[in-house]
Formats: sequence, structure tokens, C-alpha cells
Amino acid sequence: MVRVREGNISLELIRQVTEYGKCKYVILEEVFVKQRYEEMLHHLIRFYSGNAFIYYFNLSFEKTVERHNSRPRAEVLLKRVVYRD
Repeated sequence: MVRVREGNISLELIRQVTEYGKCKYVILEEVFVKQRYEEMLHHLIRFYSGNAFIYYFNLSFEKTVERHNSRPRAEVLLKRVVYRD
């Protein structure tokens, strides 16, 4: 996952790569923070003439950790998950 911070060009890069890949199917998967990505996602929906589908999971942090830890490679991918207070 790319951490987007001020001055980081990754947001524009995601948009450009998604537009470059304009074909029958484009899948853009990430954890998108609304405040940061909303405008870009609306742009891409317009770019694809509204032919876009957006899905999301409304999961708590605890459920996200549980799902991650159930993955076969969870221990390899992340040695330890730190819970928020």
C-alpha cells in the first residue's frame, strides 16, 4: 500500500495508470481514504462514462485484523499486528 502524503505523486500516478489501462476491464483495488481519493475516483467514473462499479467492505478494525490473521500467509506478511487503544 502506498502512503499518500503531501507532495507525493502517487495519487496522480494511480489516476494515470488507470486511464492508460482503459480497456474492457480495469480493477483498481486499494484502501481509499475518502478525503484523499474521492475526487480522483469521481474523475475515473466520469472517464469511464459512468460504466464503473465500486464496492467496499464496512468492517471494523478488529474484524479487519481477524480477516488478515486468517490468511494462509498472515504470519509471513505481518509478524505482529498492533491494536489501537
